Amino acid sequence: LGLIHSDLGQPKESLQRLEESYLFLKKKHGDQPHRKISVCLTQIGIAYYELGRYNDSIRYLKQSLNMKKQIYGEKTNEEIATVLNNLGLTYYQLGKFDRSKE
Repeated sequence: LGLIHSDLGQPKESLQRLEESYLFLKKKHGDQPHRKISVCLTQIGIAYYELGRYNDSIRYLKQSLNMKKQIYGEKTNEEIATVLNNLGLTYYQLGKFDRSKE
């Protein structure tokens, strides 16, 4: 539902549904790194980006990136590249151009 609200241009509703999904997944999988949790964290970061809450976006995207690295290791794959791209865009919006290039 969170992604549907995002596609409909409803970022607040999207964020609410994504946070509900995150809590459900955390309850189901606990503190163990899990792909579905990392994807949810990425989507929450994107929702915050769409709301212009860039620092919150960075916080969730970094959590997602750290979890993905625990799951996949340091090798960059499509999921890690997606998070890095979103982090770069968010840093760019904050005017942190050096960070956006990293």
